[in-house]
Amino acid sequence: MNAWSQPKPFNEVCSGAGGRRRYNALRRDLKLFRRRDVLDLVLKYKHKRGVQARIATVLGVSESTVRRDISATLYAPNLCRECGGYKPRQFQFKKVS
Repeated sequence: MNAWSQPKPFNEVCSGAGGRRRYNALRRDLKLFRRRDVLDLVLKYKHKRGVQARIATVLGVSESTVRRDISATLYAPNLCRECGGYKPRQFQFKKVS
């Protein structure tokens, strides 16, 4: 049998789970900060042709990541707390200096 199928001690299993939990929490937090930065740059550069590529270059991520972040924050609908239906997100553009 190979070592992968051998049972591991419980404390080693818990240690691995804790490490994964910490790593995933870090990635989730970094995603939230990146999305905030993407929105700030969209407000700064305006949402026009070539902006997603420019933002991707500035932040050092792929254009697909920027596209997903914009879709998740600007275009995704909210659920209405009263009726449970979808409603468009309400946001205001703030002046970025």
